[in-house]
Amino acid sequence: MLFFISFLIVSILLFSALKLRKTDSQSPNLASNSLLILSSLIFSLILAEGLLGLVVGKTSNPDHPTTPPYFTQYQPSTFFMIENSILYTALPKKSYRTFGLPYDTNWMGFREKEFEAKKPKDVFRVLVFGDSVTFGAAVATQQRYTFILEKLLNIHLTKTNYTAIKEVEVLNFGIPGYATDQIHDLIKGQLELLECDLVLVGFFHNDLTITTQATLKSYAMQDSKNKSQIFVKIPPLSNPKRNLKTIPKSMPVEFVKASSGYEKFNLYKFLKNRTNLFLSEKNTTSKLWDYVVNEFVEIQTITKNHKLPNPYIVLLPSGHVDPDKNDFGSPSGELAERIQTLTIAEKKLQEKSIQTINPMPLFKDHSFMSMAVSEWDTHPNYLAHYLYAQAIFDHLIKDNFPKAFQK
Repeated sequence: MLFFISFLIVSILLFSALKLRKTDSQSPNLASNSLLILSSLIFSLILAEGLLGLVVGKTSNPDHPTTPPYFTQYQPSTFFMIENSILYTALPKKSYRTFGLPYDTNWMGFREKEFEAKKPKDVFRVLVFGDSVTFGAAVATQQRYTFILEKLLNIHLTKTNYTAIKEVEVLNFGIPGYATDQIHDLIKGQLELLECDLVLVGFFHNDLTITTQATLKSYAMQDSKNKSQIFVKIPPLSNPKRNLKTIPKSMPVEFVKASSGYEKFNLYKFLKNRTNLFLSEKNTTSKLWDYVVNEFVEIQTITKNHKLPNPYIVLLPSGHVDPDKNDFGSPSGELAERIQTLTIAEKKLQEKSIQTINPMPLFKDHSFMSMAVSEWDTHPNYLAHYLYAQAIFDHLIKDNFPKAFQK
């Protein structure tokens, strides 16, 4: 229908140009030339859109092998809603797999080793919160940035003469799908239960969202009979003000950027994925940014109330599995859009005096290297996790770890 209308417009313009050509005056000829140029431009755009449509149609279902059964035969981790909360969790002491990689949950239901709620006096404990990237989706437990960070900090500790701390313990509380508001509520509850010395939060580009009933339904397990969520009781993690009944069913309109009609065209998609023509800070509404930043402000207040140092927000870059697409020095398309989200986040957080750690300089040093697990799971791979850990380590050492963090 669109092509028919466009063809009709071009035909009318050409007909009008030919009619004007028959006159002898200079003015109609000038108008005729303008109409010819305009019709040629429209025709070129129609032709480009049509050709791109053919290309996209042929490449949308490429002749690639299907996902190996090894990666699909295991069900994803089953999460249960926490009663009177927007949080969900896995069951404790259970075995699961992520992309075929086995892992066990501890006594609290997290993919982490066992530990005591009360921290030993000679242990420096770091709690790390985040979404599936922090959780370590599609990578082995020992490849996660929290595991690597713990090793780096303990190696550093052995090289110092600081005797007040004998061990650094980095505990991972990442849960796939968690938004910033869920991380906020989880931190608030966990700090009532656990002793620690420092809090870190991993922020990924897709964390710029809010939790809705629709998103919770996609993660929390449902009863097979009545299709309702299955709840578990964990009183310290409940929140009467923010739970399944009080949050919106879907993303509020004021949090969603209105899409323009041209965004559905193949020409727009082609240019957006390969250039920075449509890169704009207005791709996300200010109200959504205010919501997310306010969650971090409240997280900082929570840690202050527990007499902890200010938390660090770690900005987690990501890349493609194809090394050629990972030009972090001069990014374009989707990569540039992801980086821009983290750049804006860093600016807004620092305006609120919130500490950030940005691994981007290390990613620039490792441009044109694969940064995703595979074509089937685009979560950050081991190299990306190593760079996260190295950036955090470098920042903490620069801030005089561990002395500067002692109460």
